[in-house]
Amino acid sequence: MPLSGNRITIIVITVLMLTTGLFGQEYLVQQSARSAGMAGAFSGVGDDANAISANSAGLTRLGRTQLVGSYTRYYTGANIPGMNEGSLFFSPYTWSKMFYGVGVSYFTHDIYSQQKATIAVGSELWRLKRKSASSMNAGLSFAVNANLYRVAYNQNNFSDDFDPNDPLFNNGYDVIAYSADANLLGEFGPLSLGLGAYNILEPDVSIRGGAEGGVYPRTVRGGVSYDIMG
Repeated sequence: MPLSGNRITIIVITVLMLTTGLFGQEYLVQQSARSAGMAGAFSGVGDDANAISANSAGLTRLGRTQLVGSYTRYYTGANIPGMNEGSLFFSPYTWSKMFYGVGVSYFTHDIYSQQKATIAVGSELWRLKRKSASSMNAGLSFAVNANLYRVAYNQNNFSDDFDPNDPLFNNGYDVIAYSADANLLGEFGPLSLGLGAYNILEPDVSIRGGAEGGVYPRTVRGGVSYDIMG
């Protein structure tokens, strides 16, 4: 069941397991506006469909079908080429220990764009049987994500001095890559602990392949939260 929104985030931990090329190409963490606004702390909360992007094991908490979306346009009104991002996540209620969800997110600019599609599947591994309504609620859930990335460049908006024979684009102007995530969420009364491993396959989204800085690094992120309303 969904928990109260009155929640204090205790700690957020982010660990870069492999940092090679992290700064060589801008690494965009595509996620929902809510989870991004919580600076990654949502991995320890995960109580709505936004969990697909942060900690999909949290989908076990939904208790109802959810469809959530967000849209952001940057520098509105300024004389700057269009730059925007958005996301859409859906998770149906399943009436069982199994749960799943799907989501899409994107970032786009006049020259550069990036899209991500995700399928999340998981299950409640353990749940403490409550002897009464006042008994502690405790459980453990696990989920995996399959991710598809697409990165593309719009050559129609390149500068006039662009050389179409540039070897950087010998393989075209877009690339598709695949990866996976694994997530855990533990509930112990008002305390929740989330842990996730992201980009496990370290997808290479560089246009020419194998380029330094073109790999999304494998990361591990954890979050702990406490529901003050208990």
